[in-house]
Amino acid sequence: MPRLILALTLAAVLALAVVACGDDGATTDTPSAPAETALPASPPASASPGVTTAPPAPIEGAEVYAAYCAGCHGADGKGGSSAPIAGEDDTAEINRVVKNGYESMPGFGDTLSAAQIEAVSEYVANELK
Repeated sequence: MPRLILALTLAAVLALAVVACGDDGATTDTPSAPAETALPASPPASASPGVTTAPPAPIEGAEVYAAYCAGCHGADGKGGSSAPIAGEDDTAEINRVVKNGYESMPGFGDTLSAAQIEAVSEYVANELK
């Protein structure tokens, strides 16, 4: 019986991997846009006078938290497989820990941009109570 459960679980995982990573036959010649775009120092020369371009959307700390933090700290910050962080309000300390890590938590300084780290630090300090 345990072998049957193991075999069925393995088959389900493989099926999900094939579906999630499968090629739907569609091809595109358009490269993916970078995750974060910097604002130009001045408008491009081709920009029409008096016409402004919209700045990129601000980075949402909640989105960064959901993608990188909630898996361990819980969606509400009250803990999961790692320590609770709800109620932490020192943004500078949160920023340092996110960037460099602490104890068993890895640092995200090489994974997240400074703007993403700042956004998630503000989110934890101000929204997770």
